[in-house]
Amino acid sequence: MRNEIVDGVDGLERIADRWEALWRRDPNATPFQSPQWLLPWWKHFGSDTPHVIAQTSTASDGSLDALAPLYILRDEDSGESLGMFLGTGNSDYLDVLQIEGGDASLLIDSITRADCQLWDLQQLRPSSSLLSVPLPDGWSDNVEDQDPCPVLPIENAGEELQNLLSTHARKKLRYFRRCLEREGDVRYENATAESLDTLLDALYELHAARWQ
Repeated sequence: MRNEIVDGVDGLERIADRWEALWRRDPNATPFQSPQWLLPWWKHFGSDTPHVIAQTSTASDGSLDALAPLYILRDEDSGESLGMFLGTGNSDYLDVLQIEGGDASLLIDSITRADCQLWDLQQLRPSSSLLSVPLPDGWSDNVEDQDPCPVLPIENAGEELQNLLSTHARKKLRYFRRCLEREGDVRYENATAESLDTLLDALYELHAARWQ
């Protein structure tokens, strides 16, 4: 295995396909580690220098076994530097990506070798492998609670998720559906394995249009 440091937008786009393939293989991944989320985030909110650590597999296809989507802020006047996850500030569940059974210590080694004085890795889940990997000599950590990342479990929610809502909320939902239907043709569609990518692309386009 070898670790590659990607430090520019062109490099991020170059590895986007392999990044997405790894994201789909990681059983603990959330949408907030995907390139579809983090590349637009960087273009709109990023500053200074990406420092994405991509761990290449020994396989001949050059696939990725792990990836740490990071960037480094530098203050030229003071010489101070601060490293963070891409997506910091308006994302939940930030973390590294790795195949099941991957070794996070290899990523930690590359992270601590970077020219960065302090890493502020926010929104890690308690189960994150980064919280259990021993740090190299000379490094210390401090773990603090941060803003909660809400989760809505849908177990026993009913076929139409009706058990998640109060009677009043369901009544309001029916009212707004009728209002929407008066504006034009309305169709409700469940995502399938074949349509998921197309529907997600539409969601990302609408999300970007909303911010614009």
